Amino acid sequence: ADVFDRSPAITGPAIIGSHYFGDLLQTLQYSGLASPYLDRISSPSIAPPFTHVLLKPLSALPYALALGVFLAGITVGVLSLLAAQLSEVTLPLRLLAAAVIGLLNYPMLFMLDRGNVEGVLLLMLAAAALSARHGAWTRSAVLIGAAAAMKGYPILFILILLGARRYRDATVAVITAATLTLLSFLTFSGGLLENARVLL
Repeated sequence: ADVFDRSPAITGPAIIGSHYFGDLLQTLQYSGLASPYLDRISSPSIAPPFTHVLLKPLSALPYALALGVFLAGITVGVLSLLAAQLSEVTLPLRLLAAAVIGLLNYPMLFMLDRGNVEGVLLLMLAAAALSARHGAWTRSAVLIGAAAAMKGYPILFILILLGARRYRDATVAVITAATLTLLSFLTFSGGLLENARVLL
């Protein structure tokens, strides 16, 4: 219970019975602190700094509202992107396919079950794929970089850029990830080096 009591911005964690979507709850608790690495709840956060900066606005809301905005926003965003890619089929089939493809996958199920940020990564990477499909390679690279700043492993998607001989855009993705990480560290109390030391 102590982990809930020490986050003044988030109240009433039990949303459905005893289920409180713990991944999001804990991330928002850390995001509401002056430093998620130095101002510990029980132990330092292990999430990259950009994740906390991105979610910080939600940490100021009552938890039930923050959860609703998070789940609904990502779900609508993912389904909208998928539906846009199916414009050549009839509307009922488009909606059905978007729901099946958009909801019955690991990132979305993980998000809907635990409130995990994997849903945010799916939205960013789906938008990156859509951008690349339409030739907007730089926008795709920025989205890949932003996703990588949230969780690291999406940086592997630069292999797609390299395979397409988009070397400049692959560099943009790396620079975006590094810049967002650096700027995020600078927003925390305690300074860049101390926060980075605790995280790493």
